[in-house]
Amino acid sequence: MSPQHSFEPEDLDVLRRLGDVLVRIGPAGRAVPTDPSAVLSPEETAWLLGKSPAYLAKLRLSGGGPPFVKFGGAGKSKSPVGYRRGDIEAWVERNTFRNTADTGEG
Repeated sequence: MSPQHSFEPEDLDVLRRLGDVLVRIGPAGRAVPTDPSAVLSPEETAWLLGKSPAYLAKLRLSGGGPPFVKFGGAGKSKSPVGYRRGDIEAWVERNTFRNTADTGEG
C-alpha cells in the first residue's frame, strides 16, 4: 500500500499557482494533472486528499464528499467514477475552517 499524503489548503494554492512547473507523481506512477477540468481517478483523488479510496466511496454514498462524475450512467451501481480536479479544490475550500465553531459563513 502506498503512503497517504495530505495537503493543507495552502499546498493546493501552490499547486494551482505553479501549474505545469510542479509535477506531483501520484499513486499510479504518473503525474497527477493540475488542470481544473482534468478528471482524476478515485485513487488519485484519495492520494491528493490524504484519504483512502474506500473513504471516498463512503462519501459518495452519504453525499458528503466532492462532486464526482459517473461514467456508466446514473442508474448503474458499478459504473466507474472520477473527480474533476477543480471540484476537488473547491470542495477543500468549502470545507476549510479556522476553528470548530466556524460555520464557514462569512
